[in-house]
Amino acid sequence: MCNAVSADKIIGMSEGKADFAEIVAKAEAGDDEAQYHLGQMYEDGNGIERSADKALIWFQKSAQQGHGQAGNAIGTCFLKGLGVNQNFDEAFKWYTWSAGQGCAQGAKNLGTMYADGIGVIVNFEEALKLWCWAAEHGDSGAIHRIGTIYASGLGVPRNIEKAEEWFRLAAEQNNPESLNSLGDMYRKGDGVEQDFEEATKWYYKAAEEGHANAQNNLGAMIAKGMGALEDFVTAYAWFNISALQGNVEAKTNRDSVTKKMSRDQIAKAQELSKEIIENNPRLVVASSRAI
Repeated sequence: MCNAVSADKIIGMSEGKADFAEIVAKAEAGDDEAQYHLGQMYEDGNGIERSADKALIWFQKSAQQGHGQAGNAIGTCFLKGLGVNQNFDEAFKWYTWSAGQGCAQGAKNLGTMYADGIGVIVNFEEALKLWCWAAEHGDSGAIHRIGTIYASGLGVPRNIEKAEEWFRLAAEQNNPESLNSLGDMYRKGDGVEQDFEEATKWYYKAAEEGHANAQNNLGAMIAKGMGALEDFVTAYAWFNISALQGNVEAKTNRDSVTKKMSRDQIAKAQELSKEIIENNPRLVVASSRAI
């Protein structure tokens, strides 16, 4: 089975109403949803100290009861070496198991391994088949990857119109990758009429979802006055937020725009960064579950 965390089964857990002790109690009592959720909490450092080792332990307990999403999480642990030595064969095994349990995320990630040749021979046909199945089951990441296939022309004839269709479908679910891709399309005029205002709009949506590249792209548009008023303070703030997520280009851009700013502007920009993050903490919490 491929379960989502249920608010009915774990009262108020997703809203943060259930405290850590309650979640632990449910997990230790054998509740597979609580075990999976506790693994996520340790993985993300959500209200507790981050621990990849403890996250893996709870994912394994949940997967032993047939929880498909927990199996997908274990696959990602092996793929990225989180709490365990990196092992692509194990990642492939767990994603395959997760997909077999009916988990769309597992199928999407398995497709990504085939498309990117991670531990396996590149097979776009298999990747597309898995992504289509996952897309039919609502996985926005799979919908986005189908768009990338058509945008790149890898494994299928390049069709930018179809790519846009798939990106828009994923964007309807606020998929940050597709939101950023639509921004790229409008910025470059690739398959659509070039429109900097439209590009800036899509970059902003993706930036709000925590997409580091989109945050950098948004800063660049604002710094250059493309689709928005030129504003070094706001541009600096978005470069800074992106840089906090490890985006090297954003750090370079932040340092570059700093040379055009007064000390007072820099101070205002730093305060603006803090304010933006305080209003939306997700901006600097990149999900380790995405591949």
